[in-house]
Amino acid sequence: MLSIVNKVIFILFVFYLIINLSFVNLSNSRTMSDIEFINNGNKVLEKPIISLIIPKINLHNDIYDKNSIKNNIDMNVQIMKYSNMPNENNGNVVLGGHSGSGSVAYFNDLVHLSIGDEIILEYCDKKYIYVVSNIYNDYKDGRISIKRNINDTTVTLFTCNLLNKNHYLVIIGTLKSIA
Repeated sequence: MLSIVNKVIFILFVFYLIINLSFVNLSNSRTMSDIEFINNGNKVLEKPIISLIIPKINLHNDIYDKNSIKNNIDMNVQIMKYSNMPNENNGNVVLGGHSGSGSVAYFNDLVHLSIGDEIILEYCDKKYIYVVSNIYNDYKDGRISIKRNINDTTVTLFTCNLLNKNHYLVIIGTLKSIA
């Protein structure tokens, strides 16, 4: 049974969706993943922009545009608003995901990664191949401390640490090659 606070939050969320999202261009020839939205005046095509692949843990997950309603940690792996894109020199692609129980716990197996393992981002018809270069825990206070060399092009993955609930598990990968 939902508490009054949860009901109010749900009603506010529905109200937000009604006010801020308008569906356009729906036709029988499009799938739900092809629906275009107008989100705060910006047209957003709901197709993934990046594919995240981590061979060691058999992870393959789609990443959506920063402005997409699908770019939400409660639905998918989320690219953070301050994140760079893979093609930006010395940039850092920052991705967050849930671990634990539930259907959106995509980062459950990050704990099995080791230094030297590969993280692949497919973006704009190229494969950006990163090698895990740092793994650490960061105190869970709503912010992530990213420990990386700013002269390198990197990817940062973070999730809740299942073994230590007060910390995030943070994994840094350094770009090895582009194919």
